[in-house]
Amino acid sequence: MWKFKVSKFKNTAPKLPKKEEIIGNVPVGNLMNSCGNHIKASCKYIAFNVESGGGGCLGILPLETTGKLTKSPPLIQAHTEFVSDFDFSPFDDNLLATASQDGGVKIWQIPDEIDENVYNAIVTFPNQERRVENVLWHPTASDILATSCYQHLKIYDVNAQEPKYAISGHEDQIQSISWKGDGSLIATTARDKMVRVFDPRAFAVSAEGPGHDNVKDSRIMWLGDTPYILSTGFGRNRSRQIHIYDQRALSAPVKVMELDSNTGTLMPLRDEDTNLVFLAGKGDTRISLYEASEKDPYLTEFNSDMVDQVKGVAMVPKLALNVMQCEVARLMVLTKNSIIPLPYQVPRKTHTEFYGELFPDTNVRKAAMTAEQWINGENALLEKVSLDPSKQNGTSSYKCVASATAKSAAKAIEISKADNQSHAAANNSTTIKATIYENKASAQPPTEAEQMLEVIKNKPSRSSPTSSPAEHRPTPKTIFTSNLHQAKFRHFQGTAAHKSLHIDNIRNLSNSVPGESDGFAVNSQRCAVSLTGAGGIIAVFEVGKPCRLPDSGIPIIQNGRNVSDFVFDPFDDSRLVVGCDDARIQVWTIPDDGLTETLEAPDFYLTGHNEKIYFVRFHPLAKDILASASYDMTVKIWDLGTRSVLITLEGHTDTIFCLSWSPDGSKCATVCKDGKIRIYEPRTSTQPILGGAGPDGTRGARIVWVCNGKYLAITGFDKKGNRLIAVYDASDLTSQLFSNELDYSPSIIIPHYDEDSSTIFLTGRGDSAVYAFEAYTEYPHLFPLSTYKADSLHQAIGFLPKLRCDVKNVEFAKGFRLTASSIEPISFTVPRVKMEYFQDDIFPDTNDTTKPTMTADEWMNGASRVFEKISLRPSDMKPLSEAPVSAPKPKKYKSYKEEEFKTDEQKKEELLSAMVSKMEVQDSPLPQDLTEGVDSDEWSD
Repeated sequence: MWKFKVSKFKNTAPKLPKKEEIIGNVPVGNLMNSCGNHIKASCKYIAFNVESGGGGCLGILPLETTGKLTKSPPLIQAHTEFVSDFDFSPFDDNLLATASQDGGVKIWQIPDEIDENVYNAIVTFPNQERRVENVLWHPTASDILATSCYQHLKIYDVNAQEPKYAISGHEDQIQSISWKGDGSLIATTARDKMVRVFDPRAFAVSAEGPGHDNVKDSRIMWLGDTPYILSTGFGRNRSRQIHIYDQRALSAPVKVMELDSNTGTLMPLRDEDTNLVFLAGKGDTRISLYEASEKDPYLTEFNSDMVDQVKGVAMVPKLALNVMQCEVARLMVLTKNSIIPLPYQVPRKTHTEFYGELFPDTNVRKAAMTAEQWINGENALLEKVSLDPSKQNGTSSYKCVASATAKSAAKAIEISKADNQSHAAANNSTTIKATIYENKASAQPPTEAEQMLEVIKNKPSRSSPTSSPAEHRPTPKTIFTSNLHQAKFRHFQGTAAHKSLHIDNIRNLSNSVPGESDGFAVNSQRCAVSLTGAGGIIAVFEVGKPCRLPDSGIPIIQNGRNVSDFVFDPFDDSRLVVGCDDARIQVWTIPDDGLTETLEAPDFYLTGHNEKIYFVRFHPLAKDILASASYDMTVKIWDLGTRSVLITLEGHTDTIFCLSWSPDGSKCATVCKDGKIRIYEPRTSTQPILGGAGPDGTRGARIVWVCNGKYLAITGFDKKGNRLIAVYDASDLTSQLFSNELDYSPSIIIPHYDEDSSTIFLTGRGDSAVYAFEAYTEYPHLFPLSTYKADSLHQAIGFLPKLRCDVKNVEFAKGFRLTASSIEPISFTVPRVKMEYFQDDIFPDTNDTTKPTMTADEWMNGASRVFEKISLRPSDMKPLSEAPVSAPKPKKYKSYKEEEFKTDEQKKEELLSAMVSKMEVQDSPLPQDLTEGVDSDEWSD
């Protein structure tokens, strides 16, 4: 009979506002397509997209604003590109999270009295690779924020200023996300036409099922704390649809509603207390009202009302409503040039009393738990408070509570810690799947008879060992997402030095250095950059003298011709070698105290190539041995001491992208535009000794030896233009051992290999991210580490020798980052607890690269000497291996009481003993033997 029950909200209708109540002259402009609603509201403010600042700004107005705006509203100068989505904190009316097409996510604290633009975010997360489509606060836990970027879902702890979970599992762009009412699960829709439910704390897909048949934008909304989910989208025939799903059986929707053929994305909104659902389509002039239930028909339509053409819509929090006017909900409708407040009221004869049947207790604006509690596995619902005004007098429990983040943030904080992809499967091609358990029926405990039969059939021997409890617990069938290899550097952190240590105000940085050049040279004392201007200008700066450079008049090196490449001598910090497009290689000596005047004449120059130079590379072990490649498709090996060509390597048929010396200096490998990899033994033959096919792309590539010269790592492009890194066996180049696609970008990935940690750092010109992999001898040979993301784009990163690292701070790599106008020191460290000890598991004895191991003549005569090893341990530090072992910490949670837990073997023994005790032979006569009968002749017919 419930189907015929009349809803108390059946006659709910909007009260169309008067003209003076509408906020007019709003600079909305033409909004770009995004998965956001373009407008959000808290109990105090309205935030909305505006056309100012190229779409990277948000307008902000007090909620009670009415009438035409006489001047431009205050703006939040949020991002450099269009703000794709934003969301007010459910626990702080002044806290706003924004996401943008520039890949950024920021947190803003809006002042209580806003009368001017807001410029500084209190938290700025590193830009992601693509635009961020969705941003959504957790409904019950403070400072937990969910974001979506292309195929990836990330959960941030804003108070801790770091990403906690990074979840893959989508095969195309995520279009919408929604938290369950208690915040335990999160649902998504994507362009791959699937609906998924994730348990983010388990890195697993709890359930997934088919979504809408059309790839056009879809939205998803969890119906509170129920197992039901609503999604809107488009069908195969392009008609708009509503799907209702049951989380417990997501294989098919329990309800499908076909609506109309309009093209605007349907934006669903829901009131948690009344279960009223509002649907507004982008570009529509109608808003529909439904009531949701947990039984068929799941959605009951009440009415549909006309408004101006909708660009966006938001719901005002319950505590901001006028309950004495029977206002059960209020929408803020964004149109072409106005914001229309649309209150929904239930008709009553009088408004002199509070109608409690229309206003059940609502959620307080105070978090039910902290971010740490949620991360540790807790779930909680928000407390409730009455909306009766008479019960609110003198109380403040329902009032907005400021977030801990907003209270503690005193200035803009920049999060440099990478999105920890290692929480999820860090390989881009890997898909997270949920843990699959055995059929529920087979997991039911056996009956007593079955147990008895099992004991008799499989009676254990008394000598058999007792099984461990773990052997008899339910074993899940788990699809592993990565290799079990654990890297010590998996969670490394990158940190930029304070601005006082930067070399700032670099002007006229050259952007014409060829792609074969790294474009940045660094050693322990100096760094060199190429500047624009006639004559091939190179500026050399002392890294130990950070400063703000003057606008003009800095001393330079004048090469006379355009610079193709430049590199410092690894054994002489004062020597700089420059390759030019006139086929000359010029050798310069920098004064001990740095450049104080412009240098115009090199020490000497080398001639031998017929066309301009591609690049120059020093030998890693021998003094004065230099390799250079040219447009004449040859590689020449020079002796700088005698200024002569020692060897000319041949065999290339196109542009030589890169050359790399083997660790022992006996071989060199090249990668070429003709798609070939070649390995040479220069002292043996001028022709390659091995060859094989390299990356398919012809836009550029780099090559580096890894794992003590056993493998080659090559970065380049595939046929589609995606950047990748591939691994080859240095003794057999016939095929790739492994290849990993990174991203899509036009810049060439430049690798740096740290031999001690076996870490490959990867970044390119114009990137902001530094990828990292551990090279390993076992398949798949590349194990993803953390990704460092800077706050701005850079031109290059140059690394220093290992001896320059601060091992006391567990710094395993150090270098300098070249941006468009500055040179910034950058440090890569590993988080450790016992930092008072020398981390000898991270810092093995390293090469003493301060002096060469042989002369040029010795190398030409066949010598092969490697570096001596030296310890990095400071004299005042004990190694970690000698640290006392700490007692294990007690477990915080136990799933069972160990003293009461019995194994299956123990249960069988007890059951068998009970059976035997009941079946023991008794000496006394049986009861039936004691009964007395009658003789046969006593029986009568």
